[in-house]
Amino acid sequence: MSRCFGWQLRITILLSTVGAMFLAVLSGWLMSRQISKPIRQLASASERIAQGDLSTPVEVKSSNEIGVLAHSFNQMVVSLKKSRNELEQRVAERTAELAIAKNRAEESDRLKSVFLASMSHELRTPLNSIIGFTGIILQGLAGPLNDEQAKQLGMIRSSALHLLDLINDVLDISKLETDQFEVISEPFDMRQVIEKVVRTATPLAKKKRLNLVATVMPEVGQVISDRRRVEQVLINLMDNAVKFTNQGEVRIECQVSDDQLVTRVVDTGIGIKPADMDILFETFRQIDTGLNRQHEGTGLGLSICKRLVEMLGGEIWAESEWGVGSTFTFTLPTGLSLRGTK
Repeated sequence: MSRCFGWQLRITILLSTVGAMFLAVLSGWLMSRQISKPIRQLASASERIAQGDLSTPVEVKSSNEIGVLAHSFNQMVVSLKKSRNELEQRVAERTAELAIAKNRAEESDRLKSVFLASMSHELRTPLNSIIGFTGIILQGLAGPLNDEQAKQLGMIRSSALHLLDLINDVLDISKLETDQFEVISEPFDMRQVIEKVVRTATPLAKKKRLNLVATVMPEVGQVISDRRRVEQVLINLMDNAVKFTNQGEVRIECQVSDDQLVTRVVDTGIGIKPADMDILFETFRQIDTGLNRQHEGTGLGLSICKRLVEMLGGEIWAESEWGVGSTFTFTLPTGLSLRGTK
């Protein structure tokens, strides 16, 4: 009997142990599910928030620490959503303000250009009269002049011509900015244009004892473009070259390459510093600035050249070495119609 009772006791203890272990495992599994599931939900919500999705809250029905954490997490999401909406509203308002400011600035710039064009045109009329009448007096048509009178009148006429050049530059840039600039496509002889520009630049070059050289290849002849504007570009480049060259020479080179007319103005002048190359063709930007600058000008010449060349369907660029000289090159189609021809 004692043996049988002993075995029964052992079996009872074993079954109790196994049952306790099973209950412990089951309890641990249930607790794990209660903890791991909300944690997975929190992790998934964190990923959605990182991707910008603030619309789905974390659904954790528990009053323990995990439930408190989930509730705090949902409150954080609500705050983030509110902050994002406020930020989007502020960005939209600021964008609208910037658009209004941009439109006002563009309209102001357009009105400024129209005003400058109108005033420049009005100023040219009396200036042309001053230049014309001064020329008549200098020719002696109104009576003889002594040397001092002729010298003073010559200075007046020279200053008036310089002022007229400045006004013409302002008028040109204003017309370019308001799309009022006209270009006319017609055949002309490029060789003749270069010869004319060289003759125009000769007096100032002789005054500075500079050599003027024109190298025009045999294939250069008739092209279809706006003769007046091409002359204007060449004269501006030549004037700059002579102005910034104190010794040596200024040379025009012209050739045809791949149906493009390639023209260069080369000088042995002061050159351009590398830091100044980026602002070279900007409007109203001058390299020689300050009260003690040595060269006159509005800072419009190269900007006008760039816009004109581009209107004529070409490109313009500069190469320079400080203290050695500069080369300005522009290309034009030899026989293509102009964009925006009127």
